[in-house]
Amino acid sequence: MAITHGTDTMEETSYFLNLVVKSDKPVVLTGSMRPSTAMSADGPLNIYNAVAIAADPNARGRGVLVTVDDDIHSGHDIVKTHTTDVGTMSSGEAGLVGATLFGKNTWYRTPAAVHTKKSEFSIDGVSALPRVDIIYAHANMSPDIITVGGAERRQGTGDRGRRRREHDGARRSRRSRRRSPRASWWCGPRGPTAASSAATSS
Repeated sequence: MAITHGTDTMEETSYFLNLVVKSDKPVVLTGSMRPSTAMSADGPLNIYNAVAIAADPNARGRGVLVTVDDDIHSGHDIVKTHTTDVGTMSSGEAGLVGATLFGKNTWYRTPAAVHTKKSEFSIDGVSALPRVDIIYAHANMSPDIITVGGAERRQGTGDRGRRRREHDGARRSRRSRRRSPRASWWCGPRGPTAASSAATSS
């Protein structure tokens, strides 16, 4: 199966699917960094490569895959690193799963992380996902939006946009006031830095 997807949230979707798809058949996500009207648009070739990977018997059992700019990544490892570069996706130290060139695939490794059929996660019986609000923060912002939002019936808060030392201090300030046992995920520009599953009383 080949799936076209926006690149801004491709890493989240591929990671999720990598945990809940209960099949060893290839699932391949792809997208584009340039619009179809741009010179040297990357979308058509990315789709062509995604279909070729999904049809390749050697892709079976490697979990959910992502292909962009001739690279084949594991859905477990990819991170978007740039807002305009066609080679924006990176697998970091884990490295590529393979490479594809006009539909001809070369395989380097099989991801070692637990995925798909061996994953303990399941969405059987799940009809709705919990509410999680994303707050784009900045230095010296007022905590009002976070404090007021905490009274609402949400299951988590995503805090994105500040450097670690800035939002560590803000988190400590809010923690003394937080009363409800809601999960909070704090995500800065370099990825998750902390999580709190239970609130402390003031």
